[in-house]
Amino acid sequence: LEQLRELARGAEYFSPGVGRGRDPDSSEQLLDEFRLKLTKLTPSERAVALCAAQGMTSRDAGKHLNKSHRTVEEQLRKIYKKLNISNKAELAQFAVRAELIQ
Repeated sequence: LEQLRELARGAEYFSPGVGRGRDPDSSEQLLDEFRLKLTKLTPSERAVALCAAQGMTSRDAGKHLNKSHRTVEEQLRKIYKKLNISNKAELAQFAVRAELIQ
């Protein structure tokens, strides 16, 4: 929950294991690419993205973030467009690759 609050305030979050067990150059380059994509999202969109990537429904995410489910759904549409993805499964995959979730 604290991580979501920090994301909503604009902070970046990456799992403690970022970069472990990978080629340091390619791993850092990949993470830099994901970080660049994440900068396209507003803090509120980052919080919605994290909730959705963790499998929350729009209603659950809305309750968790004190937003209406329609606001969450609209933010998801914007997130998909900004990240060039089309659904929650791709969003979850992005979040795993960016090591936002495990």
